[in-house]
Amino acid sequence: MSHEPLSGQSTASSERFVLSDENTDHLPPSQAVTPIYLVIAAIFFGLGFVLAMILGVSVEQQATPNTQGEIAQAVQATLIALTPPPTPIPTVVPVELTFSEQDYSTGPDNAPITMVEFSDYRCPYCGQFGNETLQPLLNEYDGLIKFVYRDFPIFGGTSIRAAHAAQCADRQGKFWEYHDALFASQLLPERPDLNDDVLLGFAIELGVDQTAFSSCLADTQIEQAIIQNYLAAQSLLGQAGTPTFLINGRRVVGALPLEYFIPILDEELAKVGIEHPSD
Repeated sequence: MSHEPLSGQSTASSERFVLSDENTDHLPPSQAVTPIYLVIAAIFFGLGFVLAMILGVSVEQQATPNTQGEIAQAVQATLIALTPPPTPIPTVVPVELTFSEQDYSTGPDNAPITMVEFSDYRCPYCGQFGNETLQPLLNEYDGLIKFVYRDFPIFGGTSIRAAHAAQCADRQGKFWEYHDALFASQLLPERPDLNDDVLLGFAIELGVDQTAFSSCLADTQIEQAIIQNYLAAQSLLGQAGTPTFLINGRRVVGALPLEYFIPILDEELAKVGIEHPSD
């Protein structure tokens, strides 16, 4: 990405936002999840789990590590495919967001719009936003948005490890490049497992110091901090899907294309007397 990372930048200010459901009019019909859809998804989820258990028992004795890994990847892919797109949760709760060195941000601190993304590097919808929408959005509203990325690793341990690696890249001034590499890996024909070797490989491609990066990956305090930040975000957002955005406090959920963000962003600009940026 062309935007400049503001790695480890700390600000003492805090902003009070209100989560609201005003933005639900901007969601496409495909983002709606009906109760019957959830029931069907739950049934298939259960069947998939039972099938995975049966397969695991039947091949346990003769399966090689590679075979077992392929089964695990297939089960994970099934679970992701059955996960419905996240939908907005109508909530009106005063929220105070304090920006600190734990945040990764780009754009001016005094921008009229602060857009916070809560995201997971293994989430396919987060990857869709990161690969297709983020850069066009920043280009469209250049200088008018402070964009903040926060880890929300709902997919578990591997997601936490990827967030850990991104923080290690940030220590060498390569957060946004590493962020892009992680999401771009979702586009590969064979999506890689984000194990330590793969994470280190991404870092080497970006030209970071390999020894320092590996040492950082061994720092268990970083992982604990990511978990604590995740729990804090969970308390803030509730059982939210990924990606979830707060746009000056307005909650928007899902991998929406740029045209769905534009009306929301323009409304926020209009509140301070700014028109949509011209070409």
